Amino acid sequence: SVFICWKTYVLEYNTKTGKLVHEYKGLLNRIIGFNYHSYDSYQCITACSEVGKVIVWKTMTSYKILEKLLPVQNIKTFNVISSENEDDITALVSYVNKNHVTFAVVDIKNKTLFRKFDLKIKQDEKYFIDISGSKYFSVIHGNTVCFVRFNNSNNISRHLIINTRTFTCIACHPTEEVVLTGDNTGRVVVWQNIFSKDKAQAVFHWHTLPVRTVSFSTAGSYFYSGGEECVLIKWQFDNKNDRRFLPRIGAEIEHICVADNNLYVAVSTSDNAIRILDTQMNQVTLIQHFVLGKQCANGIVYDPRTKSLIMNGNLGQVQFYSPNDMALLYNVDIVGQNKITNERDCKIQNTEIMQIAISKNGGWLATVEERKDEQYHSEIRLKFWKFNNEMQTFELNTSVEYPHDKSINSILFQPTNGDNALR
Repeated sequence: SVFICWKTYVLEYNTKTGKLVHEYKGLLNRIIGFNYHSYDSYQCITACSEVGKVIVWKTMTSYKILEKLLPVQNIKTFNVISSENEDDITALVSYVNKNHVTFAVVDIKNKTLFRKFDLKIKQDEKYFIDISGSKYFSVIHGNTVCFVRFNNSNNISRHLIINTRTFTCIACHPTEEVVLTGDNTGRVVVWQNIFSKDKAQAVFHWHTLPVRTVSFSTAGSYFYSGGEECVLIKWQFDNKNDRRFLPRIGAEIEHICVADNNLYVAVSTSDNAIRILDTQMNQVTLIQHFVLGKQCANGIVYDPRTKSLIMNGNLGQVQFYSPNDMALLYNVDIVGQNKITNERDCKIQNTEIMQIAISKNGGWLATVEERKDEQYHSEIRLKFWKFNNEMQTFELNTSVEYPHDKSINSILFQPTNGDNALR
């Protein structure tokens, strides 16, 4: 299974079928963090809301076995700390306290705050955190990275990078004192000897745009990185030149999670999708109910044939969304071009869908696509698509270049009495 946080729920999906298995409910406020771990000899899901309410569910039966309210509120992050004693359950939380973010370890069962760390961050400053079992945790904010041992709350190892760079993501090695950081210049830096004065660094650099996420494998022998280039990269930890690529994912990569047995990798993208990949980086399953596109120029069009809503989806595509089933029926690739991602100092113009119209019986679809490039050369295309009943999809019938000199504001099919008539 793969677990996904959505508003006040934790959703469990099957990694092979992509079907929803169970919804873990009970929290009334937005979930800040959740973890899958062992507790009381069972595999459990523990989630925490922003007001400090914690619920533990047993995944085998989906029953709630523990519910507590933490002694602090305004929670910003929540990470369960793994422990050899499965009867105990502790977590590292960060919360707002007197205009600063404070870090502390809490005992969830006893609802006690038993260790505070001498680490504070301004309330409005963006930061990221990750933990390594029960050994240490790391925090990044701005151009500063901090390493903190759980058993020594006052000894904090800090390091600053140059002001022109800022950290964007972080990941701790599962067993060793090694930390990955990504920054806004596309670098992934491996930090070793993190608690010594002479910290060792190794730079893995392929990304042009900011790195959004990094994640270690279960053993830590390799790691993944992703960002706005829509490319997933698998790096060998001991050889920066040994890397594998999965390009053209379809949207910016937001989060990467590796299964405990290393058989699957879950990749979360900005279009509201979870892609499940195998060890060869082949897609196994796509979990997606609704595509979150970058723009909605054409608005919403009703399809009478499928009783669905037609809207902009991924760049160059339209989606057919069924509000009755709350499900994505299918996508139609209108533009037929790969997305070209931005360069570091240059914004690339892609062709976008600006207008959509559908016939009365849903058998014909008309689209207008436009590439607005004032510096070089603009493009406008009017396309007509006919629905193929055998293939159950729309196929391109006619394409008209430059139907008008300027942008098209609206298109409509003429209303007809007969279902087969078309004008």
